[in-house]
Amino acid sequence: MNRPLLMFAASLCLIGAALDTTSVTAANLLTNAEFETGTLAPWAGVGGLGPNATVTVQSPANGPTLPGPHSAFLENRAEANGLTMAQTTPNGTAVPGTVFYSYDLKLGSALNGGVFFVEIFAQNAAGAVIGNAGLQGNYSPAGWTHFSGSFVAPTNTDHLTIQFEAPTGAVFGSVSSMSVDNVNLNQGALTSASTSTWGRVKSLYR
Repeated sequence: MNRPLLMFAASLCLIGAALDTTSVTAANLLTNAEFETGTLAPWAGVGGLGPNATVTVQSPANGPTLPGPHSAFLENRAEANGLTMAQTTPNGTAVPGTVFYSYDLKLGSALNGGVFFVEIFAQNAAGAVIGNAGLQGNYSPAGWTHFSGSFVAPTNTDHLTIQFEAPTGAVFGSVSSMSVDNVNLNQGALTSASTSTWGRVKSLYR
């Protein structure tokens, strides 16, 4: 092979290497965080469920952060009732340190004392709550809105729980309903994904 062909072949190899780059994102500790299985599990209604207080998966109704037609919908029309949806990560999935959280919310109704909150707990290996992010809310976004924040999980943190709460007031006609989507809990542990960039290709010839 002559020199020009060798140089051309080498250039192709360099371009291929530049295109096959890796991006990193923080690993979500939650499962079915976008509800795209079309079912709730492993999310569950952990309080306040009844004929007039339900947690379902709806479609099409998608939050802005990630694609996909599904989201969860909490609808509480039971008076003085604390409807709650939660997910607990498996034992050993969290460590002491910063926990980042985010979620998309869209208000359904908030009438006569109906409100909406989010709570996140750090738990030890036995399941006891040893830290939390504080009470988040009252939320009442008229359209899909992305919320995010962080807190520091204390020593002996082993796993996490996040719960979405739609309590009603002790008056007739109290309603709390909210769509929930694209929930994320992470501690900055990274996962990689293949991406392409022409910026690196250009840099080869500068």
